[in-house]
Amino acid sequence: MKKINNKGMTLVEIVIVLVIASLTMVITGGILVNSLGYFDTSTKTSLDKQATDGIMDYISDEITYATEVRVSNTKPDDRSWHVIHVKEDKLYRDSKQVFNDDYYVNKRKLKIVVRGFKQNGYRLDMTVSFQKGEDKDVYKTSKTYELVNFNISTGSSATNFFQNISDKTTLNDSTHKLYYIVDDTVMDDNNDDNKDTTGDGTVADIVKNIDSTNYQGVYKQNQLYDRYDIVWYNGSWWQYISEWANGTVKPGDAGGACWKKLDRNFDIGSTYEYGDIVIYNNYYYKMISDKIYSTGHTPDYTSYKQWECLGRIDNKDVVDEVKKNTYTKYPSKTMKTNIVKNYMSDAKYNSTLQDSKKDDYDEYSSDKYYKKGSFIKMKSLNDEDFYELWYACIEKPGVPGVISSGWIRVENNYDQRSTYLQNDIVYSIAKQAALKANVNIFQTSGSLDNDIYNMHYWDAVY
Repeated sequence: MKKINNKGMTLVEIVIVLVIASLTMVITGGILVNSLGYFDTSTKTSLDKQATDGIMDYISDEITYATEVRVSNTKPDDRSWHVIHVKEDKLYRDSKQVFNDDYYVNKRKLKIVVRGFKQNGYRLDMTVSFQKGEDKDVYKTSKTYELVNFNISTGSSATNFFQNISDKTTLNDSTHKLYYIVDDTVMDDNNDDNKDTTGDGTVADIVKNIDSTNYQGVYKQNQLYDRYDIVWYNGSWWQYISEWANGTVKPGDAGGACWKKLDRNFDIGSTYEYGDIVIYNNYYYKMISDKIYSTGHTPDYTSYKQWECLGRIDNKDVVDEVKKNTYTKYPSKTMKTNIVKNYMSDAKYNSTLQDSKKDDYDEYSSDKYYKKGSFIKMKSLNDEDFYELWYACIEKPGVPGVISSGWIRVENNYDQRSTYLQNDIVYSIAKQAALKANVNIFQTSGSLDNDIYNMHYWDAVY
């Protein structure tokens, strides 16, 4: 019988195992080192890309709508020029570092190269790069700027401003810098932003049509609105344009095809009518369909042929033509006579209504004495960006928002917090009727129905 070897592994076997283990560790280690190196390189490249793109985006925002741009080693003249350049591998604007040190996490060399088009003094090539060592690009991005507002600035059209720069002119602290001026008056007229700028021919002009017949204050769910009523909702004015009453469709609900946003910029949730002009991606568009549309498509979507492109917002001829556009004033049918006419002139009240902040009035202060006839504003309970207007109907009134206070809410719709005087007329959403005060009302029974039918505080007049 063969005996079993119980003495363990032989020396040869041990050596073989160790050799195999060593080879495995070497191969595995090499793979891990290469993988870690790859991920490290990939991460650094990604960070370089983000930082480079961010620098280019920043410069773009600064100069795209500039009215004058120069590349020079000295300040062009005594005007208020902004200046961009590179100092110690960081971007500077007006002698201040644009991004903090953490932005340049990989400690690369920042280089910005510019080139001018001599045949056209309004175009500028720019390349932003991060470099490692001597002029070895790690990542770079380029862009050509067509400086569209140059022709607006006086005297710009006849001069090639970039004839002094070569293909490799760099922006740095010791040689060339990028100087530019932004004319705020030009920007106010032509630039696309998120502000409602009335008087420019877009649907934002409809805000000027707000008066005591169509103003409905802050939007209220389940209220039935008449066509062309105007409400404030979520930071903007909206006009109800459906022929059918609907108390459930909110402004911005495109599927309901009920509400037009009175903003110069196109809104995907807004409904538009024939002749409406809006701005989208720096172009003016005019609705040319005779139907009310809210399709969920942007104006540049051509399949439905709803919109006509009128031209860029930086083209002065286009801007002047758009400004000729007007919007018909359609008063709502809701109120024939209303409370506001008792206390303010139409002209004064209409301009007040058009201002959601009521900037011409002081906010209520408990430390101030108010006389009869005083007006104050208070922040709306329903929208913190909107202010309500209140009128003192007695000497030394109490705190606004309490029916016994002597403060009347200057508003078309009935407000249970407001004092009312005899013959005041307001609209009740609950009753879907206009109510006329039979007496001075400084108290309520707690129920509008009871105030009408039993207390006889109010009569329904239409």
